Parts: sequence; structure tokens; C-alpha cells
Amino acid sequence: MARVLILATLSALLATVPVGPLGAEQGPAPTPDQTGGESPPPTPPSPPPAPPAAASTRDAEQIAKLSSSIAEDTRRLDALKAELDGVKAEVDRANADFTEVEQTRRALAEELERLREEQQPSADRQSELDGLDKTLALAAERRELAATDLKNVTEQIVTLETKLRQSDQALKKLLGSGEAPPVAVEPPAAPPAPAPTTPAAPEPAGTAAPPAPAPAPAVVAAPSAPAPEAPAPEAEPAEESGPSPMGIPGLGSIPKPAAGTPASAGFGPDPDDPKLKKAREDAQGLAAVLERSERDVVELTERLRTIDEQLRNEEQARDTAQRIIDNAEASGAELARGFQEKLFGRAPPEELREIQAKIRDNEKRLIQARLESREHGDEIIRLQAERGELAGQLQLARWQAESARSQLNEAQSALERMENPFSPENILGWLLNHGVKVVVIILGMVLLRWGSGLLSRRIVTLLSSRSQRGTTAEKEHRISTLVGVFDNAASVAIVIGGFLMVFQEVGVPVGPLLGGAAVFGLAVAFGAQNLIRDYFYGFVILLENQYKLNDVIKIRDIAGQVEAITLRVTVLRDLEGCVHFVPNGEITQVTNMTHGWSRALFDIGVAYKENVDRVMEVIMEVGKELRKDPMFRMLILEDPTMLGVDSFADSAVQIKFFIKTRPLQQWAVKRELLRRLKNRFDELGIEIPFPHRTVYHRGDEGRASQLLTEPHVSDDEVIVAGRAGPGASMGR
Repeated sequence: MARVLILATLSALLATVPVGPLGAEQGPAPTPDQTGGESPPPTPPSPPPAPPAAASTRDAEQIAKLSSSIAEDTRRLDALKAELDGVKAEVDRANADFTEVEQTRRALAEELERLREEQQPSADRQSELDGLDKTLALAAERRELAATDLKNVTEQIVTLETKLRQSDQALKKLLGSGEAPPVAVEPPAAPPAPAPTTPAAPEPAGTAAPPAPAPAPAVVAAPSAPAPEAPAPEAEPAEESGPSPMGIPGLGSIPKPAAGTPASAGFGPDPDDPKLKKAREDAQGLAAVLERSERDVVELTERLRTIDEQLRNEEQARDTAQRIIDNAEASGAELARGFQEKLFGRAPPEELREIQAKIRDNEKRLIQARLESREHGDEIIRLQAERGELAGQLQLARWQAESARSQLNEAQSALERMENPFSPENILGWLLNHGVKVVVIILGMVLLRWGSGLLSRRIVTLLSSRSQRGTTAEKEHRISTLVGVFDNAASVAIVIGGFLMVFQEVGVPVGPLLGGAAVFGLAVAFGAQNLIRDYFYGFVILLENQYKLNDVIKIRDIAGQVEAITLRVTVLRDLEGCVHFVPNGEITQVTNMTHGWSRALFDIGVAYKENVDRVMEVIMEVGKELRKDPMFRMLILEDPTMLGVDSFADSAVQIKFFIKTRPLQQWAVKRELLRRLKNRFDELGIEIPFPHRTVYHRGDEGRASQLLTEPHVSDDEVIVAGRAGPGASMGR
């Protein structure tokens, strides 16, 4: 009788399981338990509407929806974290149950093998082993489902945390403040545990937020003050340039606004033009709007991707919950069958109580799985509605980005036309603003060039007029040379300065040009320093008038008449007609034989027997006569200056005197005076001696031979006359 009562109780318990307290609630939800894991199709996004007139109202609505979503996600995250411990415990129980069933089956298989070896009846044991095989398969499936459920819960937690961070950032951006209000982050007032049992499925019409009345009013009311400041982020300077990290179809990198072009007064538009400034400001503003729009697209795309991942996690979790339900129902049926067998098999009460405990645990697992399946279904419906709303926002953001890019391209095109230096308007404006200045600079260069020529000639003429040496032609030649030097230097300075001013006026940067010219000049100075030295020395020689054309000078071992003087070389021609080109830089010492005036220096030798006073009187008379000669009086500046007896030579007495002449005329005067002195000495019988040598010959008798004295023709020729004996002869 007791067994019949227990069996009736178990049958009633098992009969109530499929239609338990959640059976009625499961009907209204068509998706979680009856669609086989397939979620309803997502709500299609609405077409991009036109930009709203009241941005603050739209932002307030988005803030309210986003705050509600944050609150619901926070509640969901807390529930998942609390559920995580239970899932881990279920994993442990599933592992323990699987291990227990496996050990029982192994022991039963060993016993069955032993009975077969002993050839004892084993039909009951074989039937029991077959039942354990099915129980072991269910335990293995339970263990696998528990591990899958743990993985799903962990992934859901990670995805929810990511979504909360993204939502929090989006809310802060909408509020235009650095910190979101606590109401949007904190979960709502803790609802009672059975709150999920409240039927939420009857309202799947698309409302994004489930019933959460506490935070919604607070969040909607919060932006009432900062709502007008929602567009505040637009005032942020868009200093970032270059490619934007947008992975948006049809949207490339953000073009840099033309306002970044440095303003210059060169060829092109006036940088101070109000229209140009306005166009640049518009381009900068549109670039900032485009950058913000693309950032919004990226943020919304990331949020949409996170919601899709969350949807996949929820669908996987719902499918896992459905499989757990199926496993729990199969396990319950198997436990009920085992309980009946144990009950009719008169099993000990301990075994029956153990099976009853397992039946109760399995019933709890079944109820929990059905609760989770329904919650996952509700969450999928909420996420699909939220995804539809977010997809609409993304489409609107893309439309705004496309519109901003189109407007920016138009503004950039207009700005490029305004900044194009070759457009007719800019060319005309440049001619009016800068062309006149360039013409004035060029005219100034011409006038300065003309004035520098006059001024150079006057300065050089003034400096050269102080010099008394040289003829008028020589002075004019020197003046023309120096004027050319000064004129060229002034021309170079005027041309360089004028071109620099023109370059600066047309907008060419002068600084790099000056730097390059300095480097080039330094290289030329090192490479052509000898040439530069020659020019500098030539200029100093001309300026100081050290020598002039037709002067006879001596430079080192080279002597000759100056035929040409340039800034680089001095040209000399010697007596043999050879022309010598001497670089001015190598002239360290020069001897000018014709500077100002010249002297004809004479060394006249007379015989020792002559009266030197009479000879000096004759010389002075001849010199004065030469000065009175019409052909030579213009060449001689003074009467001869007698210096007197200079020395006693081997064969003559040397008398020295000189005559001061004009430059280059000393040689002509000297030759003529020597001719006249020779003729006068011959008339007066004044002997002009030549070198003599006395040779003594000793004869055979030991007496001195006749002393012969012959004229010494030269240092190499000696004439000896007389004989000293046989064989003696005259020779050189």
C-alpha cells in the first residue's frame, strides 16, 4: 500500500513538471521556447530623415533612451554576475554527477562481466546497464551544456561591459560634459527577484526600454538645463588633420582646410580679404563638422557591432537554455523510470531518497532553464528594438557625414578658386595691389643705376684729381678703370637688392634665398680665393696709383714697361719684346723706375793723368748745353748735379753726376749726353782710359825683359807685345 502511495505521488509530481507554474507564461512568448533558437528578423532601419529643426529635443530623446538602456544593461550585468556563481556551481554538479554515473556504470559493467564469466543470470544487470548508458549520455550532455552556459555567461558579461563603456561615452558626449550623471550609470532601484516573471513579452512592439520607471524621468529631466548646450562640442577646434580613422563606405579622409596655407603678400589673393577669410572660416567649420560626424559614425558603428555581438550571445544562451530544458526533461523522465524500478524492486529507502533528491534538483534546473530561456527571449526582443533605433541613428549620422562632406567639397572648391593666383580676379587684384610696387621697384633700380654711374665718376674724379703725376690721358684711363670698378660694384648691389625686394613683393621667401646665396658665396670664396685676391690687389693698386700705363717697373726679376693694368693682371713688356702677365695677387713688391720723375745717372772714367777739376767743368758745360738744346730742354728738369770723384778704379778715375729728367726720358737724355761728352773729350784730348795690364818677361841672361804695356781690351782679352827671346810671340 505504501508503494502505491509513493508511486501515485511521484506520478503526480512528474505530471505537474511539463505544465508547471511557468507553463502558462511560456505561451505568450513565441520566440524563446518554440522557434528552435531562431530570433525574429531585426526591425529595418528607417530612411534617413532630414536634419531636425530642434536639435535639443532630439538630443533629449536620445539621452533618455540611452540612459534607460544603460540602466537596463547595468541591471542585466549585475544579474549575469550574480548568475555566474550559480553557473559555476552547476558545472561542478554536472561534473560530479557525470563522474558518479560513470563510476556506477563501470562497477556495474565489471559485475556483469563477472556474472557472465560465472555463467549466472545477468539479464537484470544488462537491463540496468542499458539504462545507465542512457543516463551517462544525459550526464555528459548536461556537463557539456553547463560548460557552454558558463562560456556564454562570461562572453555576455564582457560584451555588456564593453557596451556600457560605449554607452557611457555616448551619454557624456550628448550631455556635453566631462562626466555623465550618476542616474545614467547606476542601476535602478533593485527590483524584486521574481520581477522577470512579470510578462514583458506582450509589449514587443518595438519599445527599446523594458519597464524601468525609476531612472527614465530623472534622466529626461536632467538634460533640461544643459540641453541648449548640446551643440557645444561643435565649438571645439578641429586642429587634427590628415586621414580620419573612418571605415565608412563612401567617406574618405577629411580634407585639410585651405586656411592652413600660410598667408603671404605674394602673387595671389590678398590674405586680408574679408571674403577669403570668410571662405576659410567656413571651410574650417565644415571640416570640423565632418570630423565630428565621422566620429559619430565610428562610435555608432562600434555600438552597433557590440549590440550584434550581444544579440549573438543572447541567442546562443537561449539555445543553450533550450537544450538544457530538453536535457532536464529527458533526465527527469529517466530518473522517474529509475525511481519506479527501484520502487518496485524493493530498493532500500536510502536509494529511493537519493533518487528523489536528484529528481528535485533536476526539477529546479528545469525551472531555472525555463526562466533563463524566457529572459533571453525578452532580452533579444529588447536588443532588437535597441538595434533598430541605433541603426536609424547610424543611418542619420552617415547621411549627415555625407552632407557635410558634400558641403565641404563645395566650400573647398570655392576656396581653391579664390586662392588660385591665376584666376582673372586674383590677377587683377594682384596687379592693383602689388604690380604697381614692382614697377616702382624696377624704376628705382634704373634710377639708382644711372645715379650710381654719375656718383662713381664724380667720386673717382675727385680722388684722382689730387694726384699730380701722369698726363691727362693717363689720368682719364685710370679714372675710367676705377669708375668701371665702382660702377660694377654698385650695379651688382642695386640689382641684388632690387630683385630681393621684387621677390619679397611677389611672395618668394627671401630668407632661404639669402641662406643659399651665403652658402654659395662661401663655396666660391674658398674655391676662388686667389682670383678674389687678384681683384682686390688690382683695385688697391689702381686706387693708390702705384704705377700707371707706360711706367717702367720691376716686379721681382721681371722688368719692363707697363702696357695694361686690369683688376686681375698687370702686363709688362721687356726690352726684348717679351710680354709678361703678372697676377696682381702675386705683386708683393714693385719698383717703379718712372714714378713722378727720373734720373740719368752717369759714371764717367778719365785717365789718372787728367785734371779732374777741368774734366768736371767740361761735363757741366756739356750738360748745360744739352738742357738749352730745343730738342731736349723739355725732357730735362734741372741742370746736371755733380757729385764729384766717386772712386779710383784700376784704370780710371770715376766721376759721378746725374741729371733730373721727366719720367721715361732718362735713357734718351743719357744717350745724348754720353755722345756729346765723347766728342768733347776727343776735341780737348781728355783721355777716356780702358783697362791695362802690365806683363814682365825675364830673359835667358836673367835680366828683365822690356816692359810692354798694352791696352786691356776686355777682361778676357789681353794684348801682349814684345819678345823675351827666341820663340817669344804676341798673344791674347
